[in-house]
Amino acid sequence: MGIFGWSYPPGCSGPPDEDFPCEVCGLFPDDCICPECPICGEYGQPSCYLEHGLRRTEQQKFLKEIFDREMEKYIQAENAMWDDYMDDEERQAGEKLAAIFDDEKGGQC
Repeated sequence: MGIFGWSYPPGCSGPPDEDFPCEVCGLFPDDCICPECPICGEYGQPSCYLEHGLRRTEQQKFLKEIFDREMEKYIQAENAMWDDYMDDEERQAGEKLAAIFDDEKGGQC
């Protein structure tokens, strides 16, 4: 174990039980509605739809559209939160800087 916690082998970005949404339908693996690819046997791989002749169903398209919309809302909310945080940091830094200059000048202009 490394000094910062568990070290994963090369190519592993996290625990093996970490689930990510399907790239085709946007659902998590337990709920994924994608069929098994008849060529490679995988589920929810965009490459299968491009290279192995699978076609997206209307339900897959609809669910992916909902997922993409929700993800966009999440990203906008995260960006707004960070913008607010940075505005606060800049304001506080400006106040600290102004206080330093006021102390150096002895309160005189």
